[in-house]
Amino acid sequence: MMKKRIILVTALLSGIFALPAFAEQLVGRVQVDISPNEDLELEAGATYSKPDARAMDSGYEVSNFSVDGKYNTPKKPYTYTITVKADEGQFFDSSTVVEVRGAYEMAVTEKGKNTIKIKANAYPYYVLKEPTNFSSDEKSYTWEKVNYATGYDVLVFYNTANGDEKIVKKHSNSPKFNFSSYTQSGKEFDHIAVRAVYDKRDDMAQYFADSLYVDSSGSVEDPDGDSGEYFFNLITLKATGISKGSFKEYSAKKKKKTKAEREKDNKKRASEKYNGQQNQENPDANGPGEAASGWRQNGADWYYEANGRLAKGWTKVKDYWFYFDEQGKMLSGWQKIGEHWYYMNGDGVMLSGWQEVGGKWYYFDTEGGAAGQMATSWRQLNDRWYYLDIQNGEMKTGWENIGEKWYFFNVSDADIPVGAMEQNTVKDGFSIGADGVRQ
Repeated sequence: MMKKRIILVTALLSGIFALPAFAEQLVGRVQVDISPNEDLELEAGATYSKPDARAMDSGYEVSNFSVDGKYNTPKKPYTYTITVKADEGQFFDSSTVVEVRGAYEMAVTEKGKNTIKIKANAYPYYVLKEPTNFSSDEKSYTWEKVNYATGYDVLVFYNTANGDEKIVKKHSNSPKFNFSSYTQSGKEFDHIAVRAVYDKRDDMAQYFADSLYVDSSGSVEDPDGDSGEYFFNLITLKATGISKGSFKEYSAKKKKKTKAEREKDNKKRASEKYNGQQNQENPDANGPGEAASGWRQNGADWYYEANGRLAKGWTKVKDYWFYFDEQGKMLSGWQKIGEHWYYMNGDGVMLSGWQEVGGKWYYFDTEGGAAGQMATSWRQLNDRWYYLDIQNGEMKTGWENIGEKWYFFNVSDADIPVGAMEQNTVKDGFSIGADGVRQ
């Protein structure tokens, strides 16, 4: 986000005086990331301990951080002490919201005009290994237990009695899966693919990346189209106030706090309601179009975070399509993507079908891979023909000369839609044939 400065000019009012050349700008949100860098190529069985604390936006910087904790192995916690300083011409105040991505506990211990200090608890990040050493009999598969995994997702590949190829996802709490039900009632079992997962919902959940799916030969299966990538399902914690008392009450080395203790904390614990930017008047409005949690806002710009990464390019959130640029910023309004034009409303939702934009009507395709693309030229819709400007897509009305032939597109007749081509009628004294051409 580009830093903005307000430039004031010298004025002459009852004498000569100079106004300040620059007015300081309030930093409304500070976002710090303590997760592995997105550009890092993750590897199975690798531990990523104590990543650098990084500023996620402009207007401030992480001037210093330290990590207290000698451990570099999974499930061994440590504490960050982070100092954030405002850039020149920027400042913080009591309303500045502070967020940390990748912490399971956090607190703001100091908040001044130029400096904010943060404490944050985290664990090392670990990528689970792929299952190995498969063996099978006529009913089941077994494999070697994967360290730190709490369960296994199993993809079953089989053919139905009709010969249709099917894939079904199952879960196993142990390194074993019985596939005998997929050999009955005419079904033909083919193979399974398994991934190790950490599926406990506790403070450590975001620090374990699931393994890839592999079959019994060790070959990677990619049913979700993730190109063999590992993901940490990161959370973002938010604090608006300042911690009361010492940081011992938040220590990662202390036993888990009671509900009453947590309610006294000036911090937010892991929860979808506190994941990223929230509308304070309506906490359930989690981003544009109230689409889903995972939305966050920097100034006027919206971003969407999934699987610990910012969405880029076309992304479907619930039932709606959005487009994010290379920096992850959600786009709205007219956008040319590839060779086609699209229109996203103020919530960033890609529109389709007939849409009125700026007082003019346009048609955006609704089916398949062309969905959302602005239509041009002739288009038949609901048994009526329309003409959309070949250059800008505007729906035509009235007389139009197309291919050296004159056509009339409805302006005010109540019995057909506006913009529909007139047929078998008379307009302005001219006869119009069944093909819409003026005689």
